[in-house]
Amino acid sequence: MELIIDNKTIPIKLCNTFFTRLIGLLGQSKLTTGALFPRCKSIHTCFMSSHIDVIILSENNTILEIYPDVKPFKIISSSHQKTSILELPPHTSQNLQIGEQLLLHNSIL
Repeated sequence: MELIIDNKTIPIKLCNTFFTRLIGLLGQSKLTTGALFPRCKSIHTCFMSSHIDVIILSENNTILEIYPDVKPFKIISSSHQKTSILELPPHTSQNLQIGEQLLLHNSIL
């Protein structure tokens, strides 16, 4: 899966199993990929080695909340129902706006 923002393609890891949700983006020193957590209302950045941008999405991938430059050891929780959470490399969300719909593309290998 991939997301195109500002003419940059960002590979997105789908975190839909216990193990992939547990690991997320942990262990990556320089983030170049993102992670999508479907049907998720909160995430933490414990043990992350860098800052990340966090986007709360509705069921149709409309941006509900944006948390730029989230530091390690923080918890982000949404009060919205039926949300997904997208973790992105730092400063990726700077040109995004609440209400904008993101298009996630399935990449063909």
